[in-house]
Amino acid sequence: MLGEYLLLSAMSSDHPVIQWIGLALLLIEVVGKWSVLNKADRPGWSQFIPIWGDLVLLDVAEMPWWWILGLCIPVVDYAVRILIGLCIARNFERGILFGLGLAFLPFVFYPIMGFNGDEWGGPGGNRVGV
Repeated sequence: MLGEYLLLSAMSSDHPVIQWIGLALLLIEVVGKWSVLNKADRPGWSQFIPIWGDLVLLDVAEMPWWWILGLCIPVVDYAVRILIGLCIARNFERGILFGLGLAFLPFVFYPIMGFNGDEWGGPGGNRVGV
């Protein structure tokens, strides 16, 4: 959403420094998302395959596969990305604001979730044995 807009505008800039900053933010998001997917016992490389990566994120969010159709519709995809962020945050036992951060600033919040002590709690954020 906002993160994607910032990255796309940085990459389409004529100034090479802005392009390098956009590329660095993109790499930070990729590494953070890879780590989050690994914590959820999903393959991190799946984010590089266009539709499959979104299906894996839906699986981590515990959402039905057909929500992928909402990602193909302009404007609706914003609402679906927000819901995905909220559900992933819930499954990692984080709050609503963190889920909104995953949706709007993924290059900040995915690395935070990926590299701290958060554990994937499974469906609904319930940890087994707690």
